[in-house]
Amino acid sequence: MENNWEEVVTTYKNSPRARKAKLIRKSKDTALHIAVSNGQTENALKLVDTIDEDVLVKILNARGNTPLHLAARLGNFKICEKMVSKNPKLMGVRNKDGEAPIFLAAPHGQPEIFFYLHEKFEIYDKYLRSDNGDTILHVAISGECFSKYQQKPDTSS
Repeated sequence: MENNWEEVVTTYKNSPRARKAKLIRKSKDTALHIAVSNGQTENALKLVDTIDEDVLVKILNARGNTPLHLAARLGNFKICEKMVSKNPKLMGVRNKDGEAPIFLAAPHGQPEIFFYLHEKFEIYDKYLRSDNGDTILHVAISGECFSKYQQKPDTSS
């Protein structure tokens, strides 16, 4: 909380219990949630290195978001890539709104993350629709993920 990330990383390395500790009561964010939210990419990557892959899918904040949900929403590709490579099951964790991390990338204008997660995602129907009925296509359109593809492809050759 005092922005002493070296000490946080050391504590994470030495204490499995610290890796699950909720540091902020109301939001129930862990140090990893805070590092991701505050753009502490290198420190977040170090924290991910210390967390067991099975624990990574269990650290949820009050909204049910994993740190991957936050990284997807904020567009932090390095953190998304690191977490997905550590535990691909993280992509299927749903928050309290029934959204997998891919659902937060598109409406927040993160097409690179959206397409990365879509490419890596093992396609299971249950993860492709949120609790409110929206599909990943709905969120991709609302997030204008396809705006960079608006030009008609050259088919003259």
